[in-house]
Amino acid sequence: MNLRVHIASPSGIVVIETMLLAIINFATYSILLRVTDMEMIGLWVLVSSLLAFSRIADFWSHGLSSFVAEALGRGDRPAATGLVSTASITGAAGYFILASIGTAVVYLLADSIAGVDHAASLRGVLPLIAATFWLTSLAGVYQLAFFGFGRPLLKAIQTLGGALLFMLAATLLTPEYGLAGIILAQALQSVAMLGFALVAFHGFIATKGSTLWQRGHLASLVAFGSKAIPVGVFQLMIEPVLRLLVNYFGGLATVAVVDLASRLIALARGVIVSLGQILVPAFAHLTAKSVFSAGALYRDTNQLFLIVSIPAFSLMLSAVPLLEEILFGRPEGQFLPSIWILSVAWFANLVASPAYFFMLGRRRLRPLFWSHVIMTVGAIILGSLGGLLTGLYGALVGVSVAFIAAAIYLIRQAEHVVGEPAGYRRFLHGRPQALLPLLATLLIAIAININSEYLFSASHRFVVYGLSIAATLGTCLGVVRIRDVLMLAGRIKY
Repeated sequence: MNLRVHIASPSGIVVIETMLLAIINFATYSILLRVTDMEMIGLWVLVSSLLAFSRIADFWSHGLSSFVAEALGRGDRPAATGLVSTASITGAAGYFILASIGTAVVYLLADSIAGVDHAASLRGVLPLIAATFWLTSLAGVYQLAFFGFGRPLLKAIQTLGGALLFMLAATLLTPEYGLAGIILAQALQSVAMLGFALVAFHGFIATKGSTLWQRGHLASLVAFGSKAIPVGVFQLMIEPVLRLLVNYFGGLATVAVVDLASRLIALARGVIVSLGQILVPAFAHLTAKSVFSAGALYRDTNQLFLIVSIPAFSLMLSAVPLLEEILFGRPEGQFLPSIWILSVAWFANLVASPAYFFMLGRRRLRPLFWSHVIMTVGAIILGSLGGLLTGLYGALVGVSVAFIAAAIYLIRQAEHVVGEPAGYRRFLHGRPQALLPLLATLLIAIAININSEYLFSASHRFVVYGLSIAATLGTCLGVVRIRDVLMLAGRIKY
């Protein structure tokens, strides 16, 4: 399989989409840091994550991509189309109710969330926030449909186009209108994404003459979605929990710093975990044909995620000092420790991602529920305990420990279903050199920290930071076999 075929494959499309999206989001965040203050960005991030929590009651779109892929595996395309139409029509009403309830709660808690100085501004934009939430959620239903039908390119066009529109609109509107400008830019983005989705799906994918809404399809979605709600509760809680802990132990401005650290981690993590968008329907499709085929894909995915996770996180961490200079224009004391601690948490979560997608594709919700309970409840308890003992960094360490425990549990559960070990230990025993990029990054970080007093000028710092990235990149290229990565990624299809 040549490079062009790899790029055009489902895995190639979602990886490229995620990389481009990360670059666009990074550029957008960099612009926002220069046109508004940190507290306003922190408020926007906090309110968005709190409102998104209302999606826990979404019982009509959970597992939609796996239902669609399974129907296609049976050769029933009209049923696949009907599932999407039923989910979208039900979602139009359901998301309106969720948006109304969510914004009402935020309105009542505005003084606690935003403080006295910003509460009035927050209440003034809540109607626009509710409309944006409704539009974005409805557009998300069609993203699941695109993956279920094996059309990731349409989803990529929708997402990247929306991100570019948001960056442009936020750049123009935020300096003039502040928080309202950011929300208005999101509203324009969501309108464009939903409009594209409607035209693309109903114009080019949907089977003509299919029933738009069927009670039988809704019953199937509800039967699974209602069981998935408890999983969604704890899944959506983790981001608000993290931000509330950071806000309590570090302040509102620190929320923006830690959120930026999380977004940079997403540059490394998001490219890899994006494969889950096609893995879930792939596992569902293959399970409908052969359980053994799904198990083989799971083993290949485990190896792929481990091979690429180590160098991806190594490169991201080696670039952190340089990115800190670019973003803040000065050393930010809380940024580097926060991103290193959170990297441990999200690396563990990433390594366990194949087990998560495998269970979700097979619709085994019990292990997913308990893994999220361990993660979220553990983050609350251990994060609070760590914060009380040592402050912000103790809270982040407590959250990381909870992530690691949840990852171990989920991997063990997947091993039980497949009937054999995940293979991580065997892989590292056979190829211990795979850990060299992380070791190189750690040593470079220590060296930079020890000699920081000698890096007086910006030019000296940029040279040192550039050399550290080059050294880590060289180590990665010497260890990772690109052919192996492309071969494993090419197997993710159905």
